[in-house]
Amino acid sequence: MKNTRINCGMWTIGNTDVELATDLFGPSGTQADRRWFYRLLDSPDWRRKGRRADMRLVLYFRNSIDATLFALKKAG
Repeated sequence: MKNTRINCGMWTIGNTDVELATDLFGPSGTQADRRWFYRLLDSPDWRRKGRRADMRLVLYFRNSIDATLFALKKAG
């Protein structure tokens, strides 16, 4: 089964995307039909030598309908 990926942009301390997903679908990976998880991807900034950009937050949803619901709630 393929996961649906949502790139939430750069992760910051005040980012509420993980909290929104937890409120909508419960803790990460606990519900059989509504599994989701997140990763912080380290992306180097190649334009400036020796500097690294912040981490990028990516959410993965097992069910594409859950990913759509998350995107709609985040936008609204």
